[in-house]
Amino acid sequence: MSFLSISPANLVLSAFKKAEERDTLILRVFNPTGDAMRGTVTFYQTIKKAWLCNMNEERREELRPNGNALALDVSKKKIMTIELEV
Repeated sequence: MSFLSISPANLVLSAFKKAEERDTLILRVFNPTGDAMRGTVTFYQTIKKAWLCNMNEERREELRPNGNALALDVSKKKIMTIELEV
């Protein structure tokens, strides 16, 4: 079992680290393609809460995880920062 997986394969994990100011995890994904895509992050344990953040890790929008998975709509050529509470 992997610590986390991301699909589709062309959605790139660019960072995975502890948050600077909270006891949560920060995940950054990048869509390098010219098309918007729907992706999924699957974590090794249940995701209690998730937020869309800016690059400074400031929460912008609460997301709705489904068990250990989180669906993401990522715009073309876009970096997305996600905060996870597990």
